[in-house]
Amino acid sequence: MGRMVRVLLRIPAVRRVMARLANAEDAIASGEAVTASTEAAIASAKAAIASAEAAIASMAAGIASTEAAIRKQQTRLDAIASTLGDQDGWLARLSAEQDLTRQGHHRQLSTLTSTLSEHRGELSRLSAEQDLTRQGHHQQLSTLTSTLREHRGELSRMRAERHNERSLLAEIAAHMPPGDRAQLEAALQEQQRQLGALTAALGDHDGRLAGLSADRDGERAQLAEIAAHMPPEARARLETTLQGQQHQLSALNSAILANHMQLDVLNGAVERLNRQHAEAVAGLQSTQALAKRDHENRLLRVGHGPTFEELAAAGNVLTGLPYGFDELLSFRHERHLPMPSVPPLVFIHIPRTAGTTVNGILMKNYRYRLDSDGKDFFPRYHPDEFLSLVQPPQGDDTRRPVYFTGHIDVANEIFRYMPVRYAAVTMLRDPIARIISHYRFHSSLTDSPLASEIARDRLGVVDYFMRFGETIRAQYEVFAPRAGDGDDERPQVVEKALRNLESRVSFFGLQEEFDAFAILLAELLGLFHVQHAPLNVTPADAAAVTPSQTAELRTLLATDIAFYDRAVQLYHQRKQALPFDLDARAKAFRLEQETYLERRHRHSHRWQGFYS
Repeated sequence: MGRMVRVLLRIPAVRRVMARLANAEDAIASGEAVTASTEAAIASAKAAIASAEAAIASMAAGIASTEAAIRKQQTRLDAIASTLGDQDGWLARLSAEQDLTRQGHHRQLSTLTSTLSEHRGELSRLSAEQDLTRQGHHQQLSTLTSTLREHRGELSRMRAERHNERSLLAEIAAHMPPGDRAQLEAALQEQQRQLGALTAALGDHDGRLAGLSADRDGERAQLAEIAAHMPPEARARLETTLQGQQHQLSALNSAILANHMQLDVLNGAVERLNRQHAEAVAGLQSTQALAKRDHENRLLRVGHGPTFEELAAAGNVLTGLPYGFDELLSFRHERHLPMPSVPPLVFIHIPRTAGTTVNGILMKNYRYRLDSDGKDFFPRYHPDEFLSLVQPPQGDDTRRPVYFTGHIDVANEIFRYMPVRYAAVTMLRDPIARIISHYRFHSSLTDSPLASEIARDRLGVVDYFMRFGETIRAQYEVFAPRAGDGDDERPQVVEKALRNLESRVSFFGLQEEFDAFAILLAELLGLFHVQHAPLNVTPADAAAVTPSQTAELRTLLATDIAFYDRAVQLYHQRKQALPFDLDARAKAFRLEQETYLERRHRHSHRWQGFYS
């Protein structure tokens, strides 16, 4: 069989038939494939048609719902149209009433205009009369002014003379020894006694003179009667005798008059000396009272020791300089070399910058804390006590080393009187966050009158700053205090504040990176106890602040923000100069801090939150 097939396959016709059969089979297979594909497409089309029919049904339902909504809207529009029609009628009536009212107002305006014209005429007349009256008053005032000027000049001259006399008497009284003053009083009393005696003698003289005058008048009457019966020669001799007696009586009257004049002069001198003595005594008493008060003030300011001025005059006070950042950093590198003794520290506490927490850390390390009274350390601390406290500690010292703290600036007198080298630190904070902290802190105080206003939304943070911003000192003003010298332009004051921050403060921290500042206290000052519990923290439920209010504050605090941004640049420059990774150290410190706080929490006590 196989041989026959091979024979048949050798025939060309058979091979062609076989090839055609093979092609036919291929075509049939291809057709079947096309048919299968077409059937699949038909099935897919049927599914699509079913889906489209479902969508059409859904759309029809939606259209029906929309038509129902449209009918409801049409009903509402009809009701609104009816209402508008009623309102159109009401508006028409209102317009008519307004026209009538407007006409009445026009009539009233015309009446008022005419009345105003009449009043203007009357006002012009009164103004002219007042001008004439004013001119007369000006003339009178000029005359009175010139007279007053003359009187003032005379009064000034008299006051100057009186002041010179008082100054001279005060000077005499101040330098007059007690013995001389007693002699002067005795001399004045003796003069007074003599004046009394002289006055009595003059009284006797006056009596005698009156008697002599009466006798002379009687004698004259008798002599006139006798002379009428005397011979001419005898009458001439009698008249000569009477003329001599008259000359003697005139001489006696002149002597008595001279004595009266001398008595008046002496009385004036005694009164003047008494007055000068009284003024001298009063001046001496006033000088003694002032000296006593000055002595009491001195005891309050400096105790029984010398003042800073007296110490400076004697060359016993030198102004120390603050340690710089680089110097403190070098002490850390050169631990094997001799180092200076621990210096006193000055902490410039800027409110709402976590300064209370910083004080808590410092109090755990320093032996003694000295607070300013307001912005003054003196006379709270006497110079001798101050100079003793800032000296290097001796052995197991119970009071040193010390640190000073207060809401002060770089112009404070503590820096002027510090006789030794010292360290100065401070903490800065983003100005906007600092003002918001002030605001939220006041909102949480139950006894603050501002808290109720803030709670009732009557006082936002911007209004709070506008009302009380003058009492919240900007940070740049701490390092560039205003001295009234005109140096208040923003670029100049920012540069001045930055220079003082860099040169007069040993190092500073940022409140936003407080843990890093704690590490700097340990590394640059050698403090050991720097783990801490945050103090004076604003409650979480305090008043909120909106982004728009924050944007307004950014404009109001532009100068302080400019200073803070430059200070942050300086902070990061110093941070890069450190021989260790401050951020990595701060991260590790925070883990230790969490353990520390957990340990504190486990040993809870109702008073524990108040301790550092």
